[in-house]
This record gives sequence, structure tokens and C-alpha cells, in this order.
Amino acid sequence: MTLTTSLLRLYVVRHGESIANANGILESRNDSPLTDLGRKQADKLAGKLRDVQWRKVFSSPSLRARSTAEIIAGPVAVETLTDLAEMDVPLWEGFTWEDVQDKFPADYEAFRNDPEHYKPATGETFQAVAVRTGRLLARIQRDFAGEGGGFLLVTHSVIVNMLLISAAQKRIDDIKSSEKVGNASIRILRWNGKQFEREQEVQMVNRM
Repeated sequence: MTLTTSLLRLYVVRHGESIANANGILESRNDSPLTDLGRKQADKLAGKLRDVQWRKVFSSPSLRARSTAEIIAGPVAVETLTDLAEMDVPLWEGFTWEDVQDKFPADYEAFRNDPEHYKPATGETFQAVAVRTGRLLARIQRDFAGEGGGFLLVTHSVIVNMLLISAAQKRIDDIKSSEKVGNASIRILRWNGKQFEREQEVQMVNRM
């Protein structure tokens, strides 16, 4: 399927499977490389998007995201942006979700069920993440909306959902009902002249 890029489109991708993902270990700013499966996932997505001519390719600074971006982008240079880095949860690094629920029950409860009031002792709040996802969308709109084209953004699960929430101008609390973001899955945002909106054809791309 050929995807037209005459309008400004953002192809928002979560990185392929990392070693930490494969072992059920949380990592935000920690950085394990892609597994063999993760590289195959990125290769498959590159094939799905082979007809897109990339105006820009942006990636989180993490190795797992940069590696995914490089596979998809081919010869196009990858620019790393800190605004695409995963939500910073330093106290949870290296634990499983079960460990976090046991060791940090109050923070876990707020993270899962009351994100507006999630305020960890150290690390980022959802409000802080919303600031940078909103800032990134505003920058892309300001600098490139008049020119159109395809833009690849490779990032992480929380950031994917926060980009969608920022684009739709929803409340942070709406992340509770967000869909699961699988490895190497994609969402497409299109600039309609007034705001970014999600394209329904994303489901078609994911099934290709």
C-alpha cells in the first residue's frame, strides 16, 4: 500500500523488542539493545513503510529506539530528540511490574489509576511528559506544516500515548483508557490545517 505524503504526516512508532522487554524488565533511561526479534520487527515495519519518502527521521536518544529508526529509515539520517525519550522512572529501573507493585504500591496505584496525581519522589510526572510531547508537536507544526511530507518518530510506549493525547488535546487522565502500544507498532497523525488528527488507516498499516 502506498501512503501519500503530500500532507504533513507523523508516523509514530514504538521501538522493536529490547532485551529488557523480552525479560519483562522495566527500563526508561536504562538502555538494552534490540533482540533478534526486535530487529526483525523493525525490518518488517521498514517494508510496510517502504513507499514513504521521509522528510525527517526523529528518534529517542535510547539505543533501542535509534536502532529501530535506523532500520526503518535506511539511508535517511536519524536525529535524536530528548523530547522523545521514555518517561523517566529511575526508581523502577530493572524491576518487573510485579516488583514495582510490591515495592512502590502508592506510586504504582497513582501511575495506573490516577495519572493526574502521580508525583514520584524522583523522575517525571505525566504533566512533565505532556509538556515535552506538546512542545514537539508544536515545533513540527510550526516548522514543517506548510511543506508536508512524512516524518518518522521512534519512541516509547508512554510517549506514543502522550503524543496522541497531546494531539487530541485530551486530559492526562485519558491515558488510562489508551490502547496497549506493542513493540514496532505504529500510529499516524495527520496535520489537517488546524491540528493533528489520528488517521484510521493506521489499522491497515499494522495488518500489512
